[in-house]
Amino acid sequence: MKLTIIVFFISLISFQGCKKGDDNNAKQAVPQKKVENWANFDDEVDVKSEAVIDTVKFRKEIDKILPPEKIVQLFGSGYHNFYLGLTISKESEVQFTLGTNISFWLNPSADVKDLIFREGVDYNSLFKEYKVHASNTAVKQKKDAENNSVNQTYKVHALKNQSKIENNNNYTIFENPFTDVNKIFTAKPGIMNGNPVRTIKLYEIAVFVSADGRIIKPWSVRDIELSKYREHLYEPNVNRFYFMTGLPAVCLDGFESMRKQIVYPQEALRNGITGRVIVELFAGVNGELEGYQLLKGLGYGCDEAVLNAIKNSKFKANPTGQRSCIIVPFEFGPPQSTPIDLAVQLFDYNPDTSVYNNIRMQIVNKNQMDKNINLNYFIYVYINNYCVFQTYCPVVSKTSLQQFYWFRWRPNKPGSYNYAIYIDPENRLNDSNRENNTVKGTLVVH
Repeated sequence: MKLTIIVFFISLISFQGCKKGDDNNAKQAVPQKKVENWANFDDEVDVKSEAVIDTVKFRKEIDKILPPEKIVQLFGSGYHNFYLGLTISKESEVQFTLGTNISFWLNPSADVKDLIFREGVDYNSLFKEYKVHASNTAVKQKKDAENNSVNQTYKVHALKNQSKIENNNNYTIFENPFTDVNKIFTAKPGIMNGNPVRTIKLYEIAVFVSADGRIIKPWSVRDIELSKYREHLYEPNVNRFYFMTGLPAVCLDGFESMRKQIVYPQEALRNGITGRVIVELFAGVNGELEGYQLLKGLGYGCDEAVLNAIKNSKFKANPTGQRSCIIVPFEFGPPQSTPIDLAVQLFDYNPDTSVYNNIRMQIVNKNQMDKNINLNYFIYVYINNYCVFQTYCPVVSKTSLQQFYWFRWRPNKPGSYNYAIYIDPENRLNDSNRENNTVKGTLVVH
């Protein structure tokens, strides 16, 4: 009898222990709720948003917002790739925004407009002359609303659009939300924690235009794989802000070996795809590659060609002692070289300690030009891998074919010091002769 009671007691303890363990496992299995942002991307929600686009309406609308002649004026002729962002409310209402690059949504700190617009375009002054369509449309919507021919929500949006245009002289095409009053998009928001949430859905949109402002191939719309555009950093628990130190991640060879590894995709060649793929590169304290982020793509295999070249390259930047980053464009298509051939004419060290700016550098343009070239570029000078000088240059002047720069550098002791001068290593200028853009040598200090 005692044996039976003991066995029963032990079994009861074991059962309670198992039950308690099961309860603990059940508690551990409860998923953590995701944090809802003001707006959430499809790769952040539990169930992705959905959208159906009326292509006919979309092409009609975008041809009015961004007419082909305006595209030529701002970007030139040929193939152009832009981005479309839908902001879908919990109630399935839609606003849409156009962007020249993905940074507006995924990396607002990266400003790449000067690498996208045509030379000489003042992209910071907004496009007043092309608000005529929007103004006329808003006037019609306002009249319709006042005549009660549409519902109250439509009326509110119409009046807001009209007020924005009447009171704001800085009407923009890009990075400016438009309310979808014409029902171009039929959408459902994403689901997070069992509830609908405001969701941003991104697309690539592209068009071919002729030099005289005609559409050769109509607008196309492609879904975006967000993972391709997210920052890819090799160190865990680090984001791009760790690399925003103000120091440039200038590759030792000026990115030339990386460019040489890029193979022009056959699909892009067949379809006549030209333009720039723009990537931000992140470097560690010793100059090693620590990651990258695609900021603007072209599609047709061009993006993958650049990213593969980056991942397979033996990238090495001048070590800065801190994390650093740099934005680099990679060109596809015929070289769009400009009448510029910048080269280092003079690089002198003055040993006189009473002279404050003891380094003198002369940069010359070997080509004659009939106009100024309004393109932004940078010049960097490194001595023993330490950045001692960097300058931002907003223009190449047709009258000043040579530029002088003076700056201060103090050697620690006598000896030989290796220097490297990089003129526009990112190739923003499309220099006609890239062989002169990286100059290396030795300074001897007695």
